[in-house]
Amino acid sequence: VAQGAAAVAHMFRGDVARRATQQAIAMRGPEAVQAAAGPGDRTKADGSQDSLLKWFRQVSSTPTEGGSKSKGEKEKRMFESNDPFAFPVGIWSSPECSYFGLSSQQAKERGYEAAEGLALYRESLRGCVFSPDGMLKLVFDTKTGVILGVHIVGQDACELIHYGMELVRGGRTVYDVTKNMYSAVTFHELYQIAARACLDPAAARKRRRDAGAAWAELYKSTQNLRRNE
Repeated sequence: VAQGAAAVAHMFRGDVARRATQQAIAMRGPEAVQAAAGPGDRTKADGSQDSLLKWFRQVSSTPTEGGSKSKGEKEKRMFESNDPFAFPVGIWSSPECSYFGLSSQQAKERGYEAAEGLALYRESLRGCVFSPDGMLKLVFDTKTGVILGVHIVGQDACELIHYGMELVRGGRTVYDVTKNMYSAVTFHELYQIAARACLDPAAARKRRRDAGAAWAELYKSTQNLRRNE
Protein backbone atom coordinates (compact mmCIF):
# COMPACT_ATOMS: atom_id res chain seq x y z
CA VAL A 1 0.00 0.00 0.00
CA ALA A 2 2.80 2.39 0.93
CA GLN A 3 4.63 1.72 -2.34
CA GLY A 4 1.42 2.24 -4.32
CA ALA A 5 0.69 5.51 -2.54
CA ALA A 6 4.25 6.71 -3.15
CA ALA A 7 3.93 5.85 -6.85
CA VAL A 8 0.67 7.76 -7.22
CA ALA A 9 2.11 10.75 -5.34
CA HIS A 10 5.12 10.73 -7.65
CA MET A 11 2.93 10.58 -10.77
CA PHE A 12 0.81 13.52 -9.64
CA ARG A 13 3.26 15.43 -7.46
CA GLY A 14 2.64 18.71 -9.30
CA ASP A 15 -1.10 18.49 -8.74
CA VAL A 16 -0.58 17.41 -5.13
CA ALA A 17 1.66 20.40 -4.45
CA ARG A 18 -0.80 22.80 -6.07
CA ARG A 19 -3.70 21.49 -4.00
CA ALA A 20 -1.58 21.48 -0.86
CA THR A 21 -0.73 25.13 -1.43
CA GLN A 22 -4.35 26.16 -1.90
CA GLN A 23 -5.43 24.37 1.26
CA ALA A 24 -2.47 25.70 3.23
CA ILE A 25 -3.08 29.30 2.18
CA ALA A 26 -6.75 29.00 3.07
CA MET A 27 -5.90 27.45 6.46
CA ARG A 28 -3.08 29.77 7.55
CA GLY A 29 -2.84 32.55 4.98
CA PRO A 30 -0.13 33.15 2.36
CA GLU A 31 2.23 34.88 4.78
CA ALA A 32 2.38 31.90 7.15
CA VAL A 33 2.95 29.50 4.27
CA GLN A 34 5.82 31.50 2.82
CA ALA A 35 7.36 32.04 6.24
CA ALA A 36 7.38 28.29 6.87
CA ALA A 37 9.32 27.74 3.66
CA GLY A 38 12.27 29.61 5.16
CA PRO A 39 14.47 32.40 3.77
CA GLY A 40 15.71 31.84 0.25
CA ASP A 41 13.06 29.18 -0.40
CA ARG A 42 9.91 31.21 -0.85
CA THR A 43 6.89 29.52 -2.41
CA LYS A 44 4.48 31.21 -4.75
CA ALA A 45 0.75 30.62 -4.39
CA ASP A 46 0.69 28.29 -7.42
CA GLY A 47 2.13 25.38 -5.42
CA SER A 48 4.95 24.68 -7.87
CA GLN A 49 7.65 24.16 -5.18
CA ASP A 50 8.19 21.36 -2.66
CA SER A 51 8.55 23.78 0.25
CA LEU A 52 4.79 23.67 0.75
CA LEU A 53 4.98 19.94 1.30
CA LYS A 54 7.69 20.65 3.87
CA TRP A 55 5.31 23.03 5.60
CA PHE A 56 2.55 20.40 5.66
CA ARG A 57 4.92 17.83 7.14
CA GLN A 58 5.90 20.33 9.81
CA VAL A 59 2.27 20.98 10.75
CA SER A 60 1.12 17.36 10.61
CA SER A 61 4.06 15.73 12.38
CA THR A 62 4.64 18.00 15.41
CA PRO A 63 5.97 15.70 18.18
CA THR A 64 4.43 15.51 21.61
CA GLU A 65 6.38 16.18 24.77
CA GLY A 66 7.10 12.50 25.10
CA GLY A 67 8.25 11.99 21.53
CA SER A 68 6.64 11.36 18.16
CA LYS A 69 2.92 10.77 17.86
CA SER A 70 1.68 7.23 17.43
CA LYS A 71 -0.57 6.27 14.53
CA GLY A 72 -3.63 6.32 16.80
CA GLU A 73 -2.72 9.74 18.20
CA LYS A 74 -2.28 11.17 14.70
CA GLU A 75 -5.65 9.83 13.59
CA LYS A 76 -7.29 11.25 16.71
CA ARG A 77 -5.61 14.61 16.05
CA MET A 78 -6.92 14.67 12.49
CA PHE A 79 -10.51 14.01 13.53
CA GLU A 80 -10.36 16.47 16.41
CA SER A 81 -8.59 19.19 14.41
CA ASN A 82 -10.11 22.45 13.31
CA ASP A 83 -8.81 21.93 9.79
CA PRO A 84 -11.80 22.86 7.56
CA PHE A 85 -10.26 20.83 4.72
CA ALA A 86 -9.78 17.56 6.61
CA PHE A 87 -13.09 16.01 5.52
CA PRO A 88 -16.66 17.02 4.60
CA VAL A 89 -19.04 17.37 7.53
CA GLY A 90 -22.56 15.96 7.22
CA ILE A 91 -25.47 16.10 9.66
CA TRP A 92 -28.31 13.69 8.88
CA SER A 93 -30.98 15.89 10.38
CA SER A 94 -34.21 16.94 8.70
CA PRO A 95 -33.32 18.77 6.57
CA GLU A 96 -29.75 17.53 6.10
CA CYS A 97 -26.84 19.93 6.62
CA SER A 98 -23.29 19.68 5.28
CA TYR A 99 -20.25 21.81 4.62
CA PHE A 100 -16.66 21.71 3.46
CA GLY A 101 -13.99 24.39 3.50
CA LEU A 102 -14.17 27.90 4.89
CA SER A 103 -17.09 30.00 6.01
CA SER A 104 -17.17 33.63 4.90
CA GLN A 105 -15.93 34.77 8.31
CA GLN A 106 -13.07 32.25 8.35
CA ALA A 107 -12.01 33.32 4.87
CA LYS A 108 -11.93 37.00 5.85
CA GLU A 109 -9.90 36.18 8.96
CA ARG A 110 -7.34 34.54 6.67
CA GLY A 111 -7.01 37.66 4.56
CA TYR A 112 -9.36 36.88 1.68
CA GLU A 113 -11.82 39.34 0.21
CA ALA A 114 -14.55 36.77 0.58
CA ALA A 115 -18.13 36.91 -0.60
CA GLU A 116 -21.01 34.47 -0.96
CA GLY A 117 -23.36 33.24 -3.66
CA LEU A 118 -26.66 31.60 -2.72
CA ALA A 119 -28.98 29.24 -4.54
CA LEU A 120 -32.39 28.24 -3.20
CA TYR A 121 -33.57 24.71 -3.84
CA ARG A 122 -36.78 26.13 -5.31
CA GLU A 123 -34.72 27.87 -8.02
CA SER A 124 -33.83 24.48 -9.49
CA LEU A 125 -36.20 22.18 -11.34
CA ARG A 126 -35.55 19.26 -9.00
CA GLY A 127 -36.14 21.48 -6.01
CA CYS A 128 -39.50 22.63 -7.35
CA VAL A 129 -40.59 19.05 -7.97
CA PHE A 130 -39.21 17.21 -4.93
CA SER A 131 -37.97 19.51 -2.17
CA PRO A 132 -38.25 23.31 -2.43
CA ASP A 133 -36.95 24.09 1.07
CA GLY A 134 -33.19 24.24 1.04
CA MET A 135 -30.15 26.34 0.16
CA LEU A 136 -26.65 25.94 -1.26
CA LYS A 137 -23.99 28.58 -0.59
CA LEU A 138 -20.58 29.07 -2.21
CA VAL A 139 -17.89 31.08 -0.41
CA PHE A 140 -15.35 32.49 -2.86
CA ASP A 141 -12.46 34.92 -3.21
CA THR A 142 -13.63 37.99 -5.11
CA LYS A 143 -10.13 38.64 -6.50
CA THR A 144 -9.62 35.26 -8.14
CA GLY A 145 -13.04 33.62 -8.10
CA VAL A 146 -11.58 30.57 -6.34
CA ILE A 147 -14.17 28.65 -4.34
CA LEU A 148 -13.14 28.46 -0.67
CA GLY A 149 -16.13 26.72 0.91
CA VAL A 150 -19.46 25.04 0.23
CA HIS A 151 -22.40 24.98 2.66
CA ILE A 152 -25.68 23.14 2.03
CA VAL A 153 -28.96 22.77 3.91
CA GLY A 154 -31.65 20.61 2.33
CA GLN A 155 -32.45 17.23 0.84
CA ASP A 156 -29.39 15.12 -0.10
CA ALA A 157 -27.03 17.76 1.30
CA CYS A 158 -24.71 15.07 2.66
CA GLU A 159 -24.42 13.59 -0.85
CA LEU A 160 -24.08 16.89 -2.70
CA ILE A 161 -21.21 18.12 -0.54
CA HIS A 162 -18.72 15.71 -2.11
CA TYR A 163 -18.86 17.53 -5.44
CA GLY A 164 -18.33 20.77 -3.56
CA MET A 165 -15.33 19.23 -1.81
CA GLU A 166 -13.75 18.46 -5.18
CA LEU A 167 -14.37 22.03 -6.35
CA VAL A 168 -12.56 23.42 -3.31
CA ARG A 169 -9.69 20.93 -3.34
CA GLY A 170 -9.25 21.32 -7.08
CA GLY A 171 -8.95 25.10 -6.83
CA ARG A 172 -11.92 25.57 -9.15
CA THR A 173 -13.45 29.00 -9.63
CA VAL A 174 -17.02 30.24 -9.88
CA TYR A 175 -16.24 31.00 -13.53
CA ASP A 176 -15.49 27.31 -14.12
CA VAL A 177 -18.81 26.29 -12.58
CA THR A 178 -20.85 28.70 -14.69
CA LYS A 179 -19.34 27.18 -17.84
CA ASN A 180 -20.24 23.60 -16.87
CA MET A 181 -23.34 21.84 -18.14
CA TYR A 182 -25.49 20.19 -15.47
CA SER A 183 -28.49 17.95 -16.01
CA ALA A 184 -31.63 19.98 -15.44
CA VAL A 185 -33.54 17.78 -13.02
CA THR A 186 -30.67 17.28 -10.58
CA PHE A 187 -29.66 19.15 -7.45
CA HIS A 188 -26.20 19.74 -8.96
CA GLU A 189 -27.82 22.54 -10.95
CA LEU A 190 -27.72 24.47 -7.67
CA TYR A 191 -23.94 24.83 -7.98
CA GLN A 192 -24.31 26.72 -11.23
CA ILE A 193 -27.12 28.89 -9.87
CA ALA A 194 -24.98 29.77 -6.84
CA ALA A 195 -21.94 30.49 -9.03
CA ARG A 196 -23.99 32.90 -11.15
CA ALA A 197 -25.18 34.54 -7.96
CA CYS A 198 -21.52 35.11 -7.03
CA LEU A 199 -20.98 37.03 -10.26
CA ASP A 200 -24.25 39.03 -10.25
CA PRO A 201 -25.60 39.39 -6.70
CA ALA A 202 -28.30 41.92 -7.61
CA ALA A 203 -29.85 39.71 -10.28
CA ALA A 204 -29.61 36.72 -7.94
CA ARG A 205 -31.50 38.54 -5.18
CA LYS A 206 -34.27 39.43 -7.62
CA ARG A 207 -34.44 35.82 -8.84
CA ARG A 208 -34.73 34.54 -5.27
CA ARG A 209 -37.49 37.06 -4.48
CA ASP A 210 -39.39 36.01 -7.60
CA ALA A 211 -38.98 32.34 -6.76
CA GLY A 212 -40.19 32.93 -3.22
CA ALA A 213 -43.20 34.95 -4.38
CA ALA A 214 -44.15 32.33 -6.97
CA TRP A 215 -43.90 29.56 -4.40
CA ALA A 216 -45.97 31.52 -1.89
CA GLU A 217 -48.68 32.06 -4.52
CA LEU A 218 -48.66 28.36 -5.36
CA TYR A 219 -48.95 27.44 -1.69
CA LYS A 220 -51.87 29.85 -1.25
CA SER A 221 -53.68 28.38 -4.26
CA THR A 222 -53.14 24.86 -2.95
CA GLN A 223 -54.55 25.77 0.45
CA ASN A 224 -57.63 27.33 -1.18
CA LEU A 225 -58.23 24.17 -3.19
CA ARG A 226 -58.02 22.05 -0.05
CA ARG A 227 -60.52 24.22 1.77
CA ASN A 228 -62.97 23.96 -1.15
CA GLU A 229 -62.83 20.16 -1.25
